[in-house]
Amino acid sequence: MQNSVSGFWSQLMGRWGKSVVLAAAGAGMFAASVSAATVSYSADRPVSRTSWADTLVVPRFDGALGTLTKVTVSFSGQNFTRTSVESFASQANSVLSGAVVTLTLQTPGLGSLQIAPRVEFFNQFTEYDGLNDYAGTSGIMNPTLEASANGARVLVPGVDDVSSFVGLGDVTFSVNAAGSTILQGSAEGGTFRFLRVTEAGAGVVVTYEYDEPVQDEPVLGALGDRVWLDYNSDGVQDANEPGLKGWTVTLLQDDVVIGSQQTGDDGIYLFTDLPLGTYTVRVTPKSGYTQTFDLDGLLTAHVATAFLDLGETRLDVDFGYDCFSARIPTGTGCTPGFWSNRNGQALIRPSDLAVLTALKLVDNAGNDVDMMDPTTLNFGGSGPASLDEGKAVLRVLLRNSNAVNMAAQLSRHLAAFQLNVRWGFISGSRTFRLNGSTVTAQELIVLANATLNEASYTPSGHPLRSYQSAIKDILDAANNAARR
Repeated sequence: MQNSVSGFWSQLMGRWGKSVVLAAAGAGMFAASVSAATVSYSADRPVSRTSWADTLVVPRFDGALGTLTKVTVSFSGQNFTRTSVESFASQANSVLSGAVVTLTLQTPGLGSLQIAPRVEFFNQFTEYDGLNDYAGTSGIMNPTLEASANGARVLVPGVDDVSSFVGLGDVTFSVNAAGSTILQGSAEGGTFRFLRVTEAGAGVVVTYEYDEPVQDEPVLGALGDRVWLDYNSDGVQDANEPGLKGWTVTLLQDDVVIGSQQTGDDGIYLFTDLPLGTYTVRVTPKSGYTQTFDLDGLLTAHVATAFLDLGETRLDVDFGYDCFSARIPTGTGCTPGFWSNRNGQALIRPSDLAVLTALKLVDNAGNDVDMMDPTTLNFGGSGPASLDEGKAVLRVLLRNSNAVNMAAQLSRHLAAFQLNVRWGFISGSRTFRLNGSTVTAQELIVLANATLNEASYTPSGHPLRSYQSAIKDILDAANNAARR
């Protein structure tokens, strides 16, 4: 038997959220803050043959971190068992075999914490077939099965004894695994030959919850929100309207520049650590964009003024801009060319790339084209690391695909068609005629994806080339006719 269990728990250290409580300190510019935090430690006993006894060691809680409020001890274990049975009964026989592994964790103050993962096999045999070989009709060699169990105990200072968990050094747990056999047959007077191999492992995680020391800190606020592309120029941020990345936003107070930054992926910006006062936010517009909204009106173009109270966070200083006429000239369609140029690329969101990655899109050589990790549908892993890198992969597909491999041409038009449906340029319920049948836009996407899964390289003479070409032509015509 081969098992690979490197450990049940990995060491985890992290903090929970921080809450700020206002206090009357001085002139009201400072407050007392209390932070609830956690720190966790783990140890494990690797899988090995039962029975065994061992120790697990984790650090104690360091009182210098703060005031301990809770100790949680989590215990987990696994049982890996296989059995072999030969029934010598003179009649048909049902046999239950297996093992229970009793895992016990102990340390001063905790007492005993016990779990018992159980593995069972139920086999039905004929009368003894005359061969003592754990095979045939009266015997079997069962495969290894795994069972797991876990338990936990919570200790509260002042209620429970937590002295063994506090201070410098380590807390030591004793842990043992004891395996017991399960063997039972249905035939009266039945006898068996039986073998059992059992292995077990265990792990412990100790989590300390505590309050950090109280300290005085300034009460500061934040100011910001979003610069976005207002498609319909109505001054309202609709769900399909993306942020404008890379725009310069400057913060001023009394005409003095306090800071400047570039908007992020979704047009987000935020200035932090700001005291009480009145601030001016100024956006540097880009050529071809018309302003449609800012907080205090458009009479002061690209500039908004906002008052920030003590410790306040204001996320309403938004700026809207429309540039659709410049991005989609009259008479052009939402083609692969549109989606590969800067105007179409500006619309593409991570969710669009996730949908495209889930499709079977291929290049001229028939290789998969993924704008994200195809397993997680997120950036990183085996896919591009960022939105910009994912867009770059899409641009290559849209610009470089040729008709030598019809599957690549179909992929190119399918990608543009899918984006047009997602953005509402083509209705998902719109119908098309394909080989004498009526299909909706959504059904057409499914059919295109299915044939690409069936054949990703369709040069001249391939039996699916004409079918893929027919779908490609429909998608091409729909993309050219698409309008916002």
